[in-house]
Amino acid sequence: MDQNVFAEQLKIAMDAAGMKQADLIHAAQEEGHKLWKSQVSQYVSGKTIPRPDVMQLLAELLNVTPEWLGGEESAPMTPPEPEPSEPEPLVHEVQNDFDNLYPWSDIITYNYDTKDKKITAFYGEPGFKFDGSNGEVLTRIPEFWFKREVKGDYEYIYISDYNRAGYKHSKEFSVGRYGISIDTEGNAHSISGTIPAYNKTIAAFRTLATAVGEGFCQMDTRYFILQLLYLVEYADYNSQSKLGRGVSEWFNQKALIAENNVNRIVVANSSNMCVGRNVSIGATDAWNNSVASERTITKIEEFSNGSVTGKAVYFDGAAVNIAVGNALWGIGQKAGQCDELGMKSGCLSNDGCHSVIYRGIENVFSNMFTAIDGLNIKDYVAYVCDDPTQYASDKFVAPYKQVGYTNLKQTDCYPSKLGYDENYPEIELPIEANGSSGTGICDKYWCAEGNRIAFAGGCFNSGAFDGFFCLYLGNGSGSSHWNCGARLLKYQ
Repeated sequence: MDQNVFAEQLKIAMDAAGMKQADLIHAAQEEGHKLWKSQVSQYVSGKTIPRPDVMQLLAELLNVTPEWLGGEESAPMTPPEPEPSEPEPLVHEVQNDFDNLYPWSDIITYNYDTKDKKITAFYGEPGFKFDGSNGEVLTRIPEFWFKREVKGDYEYIYISDYNRAGYKHSKEFSVGRYGISIDTEGNAHSISGTIPAYNKTIAAFRTLATAVGEGFCQMDTRYFILQLLYLVEYADYNSQSKLGRGVSEWFNQKALIAENNVNRIVVANSSNMCVGRNVSIGATDAWNNSVASERTITKIEEFSNGSVTGKAVYFDGAAVNIAVGNALWGIGQKAGQCDELGMKSGCLSNDGCHSVIYRGIENVFSNMFTAIDGLNIKDYVAYVCDDPTQYASDKFVAPYKQVGYTNLKQTDCYPSKLGYDENYPEIELPIEANGSSGTGICDKYWCAEGNRIAFAGGCFNSGAFDGFFCLYLGNGSGSSHWNCGARLLKYQ
């Protein structure tokens, strides 16, 4: 759908209905819906396109079809008269008032064609696909203005749909709905059904992300913008208690018997395992995949041969030879476990083995640590760059600028207070450590002296340490790990 075509159609429909922007907002309010002044203004000016449910609302208010409003040439302008039908049964659903508040109301997942540089479909529209067959799967965060201030022991966060004195502008951007995966040709993607990429340096992820297309990079300090949106919506730092534990519980089980040419491994117990979970098998321990790599559990059953009792864990792919002591361990899980939730937040199973999602961003925490570009740390002091084309590791001079406070120097702890710099109010890094998994900031923090990079969110083996505010500032730029990944970001 072309934004300019939609804007023209919208103006034609408004003129035909004799409605101005204020009239449209008032009509929506009378129907029990909320449209914001800046929201409608952006639609009319062609700056953005509404998500499908808002498109439906606009069409109903203007007595046109959503298809016509979207610019489909063959679509009729006026909707057909509905046929009489039986009353639908009353359905009780959980209501989230933020679904009707801007900017949350306009957060939407969509397909994007990187070659033609255009949106091909929004979630809920015909043709939309999670699997990448209609383009990359991204989630749009609309522009808004925010203000964060600290007064004594209290922090205040304000979000506005228009520019106000003292507020900072967050421009529209999009993030991958899923973590970066890599295809057989070495290209980065954000699509469902793929294993997240791992064992790459932040520089390698930077190269992969920018190669996706113009205006792309990997996740940067806009991660902190997502934190602000979450905090205002849920008013609780304990994101695992609000959204779910995510993929956070791990296992590392050793083979009890040797077998050749099999698709199973017999281990002592199957704690934290489930059908569908992705695994690898190492020769003697985890963090190795020399026996089997990126397999999926297909069945778990009891096992006993008279001398050994345990669990037989079956997996897909080619048969392998299993030796006593081989290690079955959990890895980063395939993307798409929350596709069924659409634009809702939460999880389908809160057992520590399944994905979590926040407004179209799957595993925004847990599963894999996410690299945060544009943020370098030197001896516990952060340096920030606002230009994605200038991102570089281990750089602490222009265009990088110093954040005005020193980070917490205590590692492996739960922070209780976050720093504040009026020039970078969104950058919230720990400065005090008196919290726990249920108090203070609620998520773990690690750090180290010297030149460091940032990872956020936790991973598949971090348990209660995971969360929206989990930070690992202890790695150097040359590090790469099995549990550290990245996420696409489109900034223009």
